[in-house]
Amino acid sequence: IWIWGKPMKVSDDMHVILMDTEGLNSCNWDINVDTKIFTLSVILSSYFLYNNLNAIDENTIESLSLVV
Repeated sequence: IWIWGKPMKVSDDMHVILMDTEGLNSCNWDINVDTKIFTLSVILSSYFLYNNLNAIDENTIESLSLVV
C-alpha cells in the first residue's frame, strides 16, 4: 500500500490522504494477500474507490465480492 505523506486540502474543512494498492489478480496473485490488502485499505478509509479498466462483468463482480 502506497500512502501519500502529506494530506491534500480539498476544502476549508476537509483534507484527504491518498492510498494506492496493487490491483486484484496481480502478477504474483494470492487470494490471501489480496484479502489482507483490501481489508486494511477499507478499514483505513472513509471512502473506497474501485477502478476497473473494462466493462463490469461477472469476473468484476466476483472481485468486488472479495472487497465486500
